[in-house]
Amino acid sequence: MYSFNRRNFLTMFSTSVAGVAAGSFLSLPAEARENANVPALPLGDYHAKTIAPDDETFWTVVREQFPIIRTETDLNTGTMGPSPAIVTETLQQRIAYVDSTADYGGAERDLLRENCAKLLNCSADEIGLAHNVSECISIIAAGLKMKEGDEVILSTHEHVGNSMPWIARRQRDGIVIRTFVPGKSQQEILRSVESLITPRTRIIALPHISCTIGQVFPVKELAELAHAHNVLFMADGAHPPGMMPVDVKQIGCDFYTTCGHKWLCGPKGTGFFFIKKELLDQVDPVWTGGESATSGDLFGEPLVWLPSARRYSFATQNNALYFAMNTAIDFFQRIGLENVQARTRYLSDLLRAELRKFSSIDVLTPDDSHSGLIGFYTPGVDFHVLAQHLSENENIRIRIVPEVRLNSIRISTHVFNSPEDVTLLVKGLKEICN
Repeated sequence: MYSFNRRNFLTMFSTSVAGVAAGSFLSLPAEARENANVPALPLGDYHAKTIAPDDETFWTVVREQFPIIRTETDLNTGTMGPSPAIVTETLQQRIAYVDSTADYGGAERDLLRENCAKLLNCSADEIGLAHNVSECISIIAAGLKMKEGDEVILSTHEHVGNSMPWIARRQRDGIVIRTFVPGKSQQEILRSVESLITPRTRIIALPHISCTIGQVFPVKELAELAHAHNVLFMADGAHPPGMMPVDVKQIGCDFYTTCGHKWLCGPKGTGFFFIKKELLDQVDPVWTGGESATSGDLFGEPLVWLPSARRYSFATQNNALYFAMNTAIDFFQRIGLENVQARTRYLSDLLRAELRKFSSIDVLTPDDSHSGLIGFYTPGVDFHVLAQHLSENENIRIRIVPEVRLNSIRISTHVFNSPEDVTLLVKGLKEICN
């Protein structure tokens, strides 16, 4: 276990992040820095070291990289992750650079594909760039070769980003959607999915971690089950990247979709997805434009798509987003995703232990979930009332979960959170829950 102190942080955080000069410091304008209370600290590299999840000296310094208003407690990374100052600075600098030079750039997109590929353990040719998870899923759902009567299996706990694209496909092309209610155990989930598979099943599309209660789905086993029946498997990975390591080869999935604005704390409007190279021709680019094909014109030459997932990304983009997204990925890889996972679990377990002490609270997340998301239900208190109380009286940002009529609360714990945040939440719950 690595022993951390502030001097170590300062001396070892010495190499550059993508798009920022080597050895540079966070350099927000003085007024912004004063308002945000962000110290001028350089970034370094801890990924090869094991940082104790309760090493509050280390995690306090990490927290200080985020210019979060100190009077507000953000427990809603699962919706929108605040960016560390260095990511915001990179974004602002690149926007200013483009506006002052008209330099369009472009190489940063290829670099982002490489960095996303390293993050997911795949080839850069298998990475498509988009603007959010919903867009990633829409590319797959709209483009996958399916015909009337073909089936997709979903759970009842899908985010609308993984239900609406398939519903639209059903309405447009007559595909069939089959659903199940996720059980408490991973074996129950596997049994439910297997019971829905028929000769017409084309794809199983399920969350890696559910947006509703933070339940971790057995994605590796689901991929194996799908392939045993000659069915494709897509994981909606909105939450895991930035919360924990993700290895699409180890999972064995055919598609994996995710975004930059949640647990990776990247710029808003960034998403990316993995598609197995051998499946490229099974997913048509429904939307297209410049940079998608190697040939094709108005005079009869047919379109020939690029032989990589670049075929799904096209036209003018805000390249500052790519610079900033590279910086966000680098930020978390330097901390070490194993260290990040340990910290988010540690805080989530602290909260779970406290919630168990309430006779009036039902914890909905299964005990073997082990993620930075936890959901709970308060039978005696309306979830709207509880959320309003936490917001107005404790300045705590959470997410309500009306989906599937759960009428519950969802809490996210990330690297910028602390045990004091958990204590404050528990205080707020005690004020209104019996």
